[in-house]
Amino acid sequence: MTINTNQIKLINRVYSALSYRLDNRGNRRYMSELFDMERDHEKRHRAFTGRQNYGKLTMALAARLISAQHVIDGLNTRYTVKDSLHVKDSVIMAQAIAENFPDEIAQALAEFTQDEINEFKALAYHELVESEAA
Repeated sequence: MTINTNQIKLINRVYSALSYRLDNRGNRRYMSELFDMERDHEKRHRAFTGRQNYGKLTMALAARLISAQHVIDGLNTRYTVKDSLHVKDSVIMAQAIAENFPDEIAQALAEFTQDEINEFKALAYHELVESEAA
């Protein structure tokens, strides 16, 4: 399975809703910072794998997907300081964002139906890329 137009739109809508609520908190742009971290992770990942065709899943789109999923997951996941040695730094940041701004995240998710939220949560990176060699 590769990513389709409806999935691309859903990723962009969820990221935008979270970004609107979380980038306007004080003087920090939380979703933008998380996006930058994930884009850097994705850039390193793609450089490492080298030969994979990612199709329509651009680096920016992958970073939006993963950033938003980490923030949503952060509402229910609890890592400790000890875990920070074994978990991506962006996951720890996303959990911190979720713990500090649960109401803002809930407001952003209120824009979506439960089916859309479930569909978004079920999106799996490895299923959205084209895996044929370039």
